[in-house]
Order: sequence, then C-alpha cells, then structure tokens
Amino acid sequence: MTDTALLGCGDPEAWSQLYAETLEPLQDMARRRARPADAADAVAETYARALAGISRYRPDRPVAAWLAGILRNVLREQARRRDEPVGAVSVPVVEADEPLRHVLQAEDRAVVRRLLDKLDGETRGIVVLRVVEGRSAVEVGLLTGRAPASVRMVQSRAVRRMRGHVE
Repeated sequence: MTDTALLGCGDPEAWSQLYAETLEPLQDMARRRARPADAADAVAETYARALAGISRYRPDRPVAAWLAGILRNVLREQARRRDEPVGAVSVPVVEADEPLRHVLQAEDRAVVRRLLDKLDGETRGIVVLRVVEGRSAVEVGLLTGRAPASVRMVQSRAVRRMRGHVE
C-alpha cells in the first residue's frame, strides 16, 4: 500500500502507486453513479483535488476512503449542476394489468427493510452498499476502510442471519 507520508512530500512514485491502486475502484464507483461522459471527468477531478488538498488528508484514515469521499463530492457537484439526484435509480413502471406483482414487490421490500433493521448500523450499511446498490467489495472497502475480503465476510454473515430470521 502507498506510504501516505510520501504523498504529502509530493513524491511522484508514491502518487503513481496510489493512482495504480485506486484508479479502477474509483472508475467503477463513478460509472455507477454518473453518466458515462461525466465519470472519467469526475475521477480526474478527484485526483486533482487530492493532489491540491493533500494537507487536509488525515493519516488515521485509509487514503482510498479519502479519495472515495472526494469522488462522492465531485459527483454530487456534477449532479447539482444538472439538477439530478446522485446515483438515481430508475424505478420500473408497473403496468396497470400487473397489480398483484406490484403488491408482492411492495411486500418483499417491507420484509427486506425489517430484516435490515435487525442488523447493526455498520453491517446494514455494508449489505445495502453490496446488495441493494450493487457495489463491488473493493468499492465498499474503499468507502468503509475495510479490506474487500472483510466486506464479503460481513455480507455473508449478515445474509446468513437474515435468512435465519426468514426461515
């Protein structure tokens, strides 16, 4: 992992290593939350802001999580300029001849909400990011400061607990 002390000194090797370690997860995050044309610009702006604001980086926090936070802010600003919600999810329109399907979907969502409410806050957040939002373990790891394997383990245990409540 990148030596964050060298980042503050402007060491090109440290910045190059950071870029190599974080580019793909940041691109994935941007592609999920922005229009394709805006995703690359958002990632580039993230690195530019990180370089300019390295003095505000807190070493007690993973640098990848710091970058993910900058990217979230960049994406929010882009969306605000377009008056769109960040990461908006399109909801399928239910046809008039499908009222039963609509009722069943609403009941399923209510059951899932009740099951999620039984999880502690951090676990619930990881499950929502992974399952509901469809983010990768790497991206969730960036956002939570956990290793991707740890994210998958938390998710697996939570889903097992939720399944136990249903059965």
